[in-house]
Amino acid sequence: MEYKKAIEELKQISNKLETENLDLGEIEALLEQAEKLTAVCRESLRRVSDKLTVFQQSQFSDNS
Repeated sequence: MEYKKAIEELKQISNKLETENLDLGEIEALLEQAEKLTAVCRESLRRVSDKLTVFQQSQFSDNS
């Protein structure tokens, strides 16, 4: 799943939690889905951060 799609789904979940009258089971299911989506986002950000670090290191070593 793409980062952008995960963020959109997280926004939808947040909106539901804020605006709808949900029972406890629905809230629990939404929170579990939010945890999975958050993990997707964190992993995407980690990959980009790792790539940026490699890029910066290669730029630094090229300038040395």
